[in-house]
Amino acid sequence: AFNYVIATYPYASLIDETRIWRAKTNIRLDNDKLAIETLKIVLNKAGLPDKIKEQAHTALAMAYVKTDSIQNAIEHLKLATKTEENEEQFTRNTFVLGQIFASESKKDSAILTFQKVTNYKKAPLKFKIHAQLEIAKMATDSLVSPMLLSFEKLLKDREYKVYHSAMYYQMAMLEGKRDSLVNAIDFLNKSIQVKNATSMQKTYAYEKLGNLQFDHANFVKAGAYYDSVIQLSKTSTEKRIRSIRRRRKSLTSLINFETTLQNNDSILRIVKMPKEAQKG
Repeated sequence: AFNYVIATYPYASLIDETRIWRAKTNIRLDNDKLAIETLKIVLNKAGLPDKIKEQAHTALAMAYVKTDSIQNAIEHLKLATKTEENEEQFTRNTFVLGQIFASESKKDSAILTFQKVTNYKKAPLKFKIHAQLEIAKMATDSLVSPMLLSFEKLLKDREYKVYHSAMYYQMAMLEGKRDSLVNAIDFLNKSIQVKNATSMQKTYAYEKLGNLQFDHANFVKAGAYYDSVIQLSKTSTEKRIRSIRRRRKSLTSLINFETTLQNNDSILRIVKMPKEAQKG
């Protein structure tokens, strides 16, 4: 359909948008090279409106991400965010740029980019909160306390209610960074108990609780938490879930041994008790 429009109406007022949409379609069809060539032709036109430049650079970044040309993707996302013709697209591009920096382990650049999203007054709510969550994942020691205070304020705002579970989880991670184990466990439990918590979000909290118990050799409790993850992810083939299933399976003999040990300890305690106490 896009090819027909381009061939039949080459001078139509929406011809540049049509070429961009055809390129986006080619990206989805894995014809990335053709999409890149098309978008470069569009961008080489003189007097191109900012709106078209923003759309073309955004699409080019998508194509380069798919071809693992990360540096090119970064360059075109930066060019796409030079204007704010489309406020949501500007926010999305900035957020994706932050994600790329994070994936490249460029934490400082990632944090600064995500902060641009949180400071952008016209940014949609979902991007603002997810940017905060991403910053929390990379927070250095100096950012832990400010981030916790920020989340505490957001939790009081009903507008952010749908994100409470994710916020509690990241607060637990922040507490973990400063070795506040009790607070971390408390926030993980709150993350699970939030009414609108998704099954996926719960699996992360249960997994972390399991890992904490495992690290302290509390294998029975760890196994119970891993069981909760598995129960919530019965049909999942995700690598993370497969790994948890393997860990839980490997715990079986340890849990049986620990249970037997606890039972024997209980019997020995009763044997050592006075006769009257045993009857009680």
